[in-house]
Amino acid sequence: MTAGRRMKCAECGERWQPASADATPPPPLRDEDDELAAATAELRGDLPAEPVAAMPSFGAALPPAPQIAAIAPEPDSEPPAEVDPEPEEPEPEPEPEPEPPRRWPILKTLVALVIGAAFAVAAAGLWVGKLHPSRLPPPLDRVAAAFAVAAPPPLAIAVEGHVTVLSPGERLLEVTGTVSNPGAERITVPTLRASLAGPQGVVRRWTIAPPVDELGPGASAAFASTIPGLPADATALSVTAGR
Repeated sequence: MTAGRRMKCAECGERWQPASADATPPPPLRDEDDELAAATAELRGDLPAEPVAAMPSFGAALPPAPQIAAIAPEPDSEPPAEVDPEPEEPEPEPEPEPEPPRRWPILKTLVALVIGAAFAVAAAGLWVGKLHPSRLPPPLDRVAAAFAVAAPPPLAIAVEGHVTVLSPGERLLEVTGTVSNPGAERITVPTLRASLAGPQGVVRRWTIAPPVDELGPGASAAFASTIPGLPADATALSVTAGR
């Protein structure tokens, strides 16, 4: 090592000059020097550092939780009695569906409609006259009661009746009327059918000869008929075109 070169401590920055090999050893240190050297050595880190107590770690694992052992039943205790499940209530049986209504009312209605239609066809050209002889002053005892009911083409009939009293209890019915063709074609006139009815139903029937054989479009013809012995309960007169 070169003599006279100064050294510097890297930790404390103190400088000193090392002694050369042929230099005279330094004199022994005094007590003050010993204390100073000790302090210097402590500053330099030559003395051993006092042990530092270890700090408790906050990441240490917690003690395990105590385990709870299952309590076994006592040997003398009886096992719980089994409870029978409650029996399920049976479901109510569904109510039977009502039977569909019979078709008889519909069938009867259809039959009635067919019969009514037949009567309507048979009554075509029907004219009814009400007889009220009691309303007329004696001795005429006659009534002009006639309903001019227009029949559908091809014929139309108008009728009225007159009652004449011949003797006590003897009456004469005179029937007059017309038959006409409202259509646009020439038609044959059939036999006319007359009837008398009362509260108990029809009391007399008879026929009237056609006034003409044929009727042209818009043409008409008159007819007449006389019935002696008019029943006392006869109150209605009707004339139809027979076929």
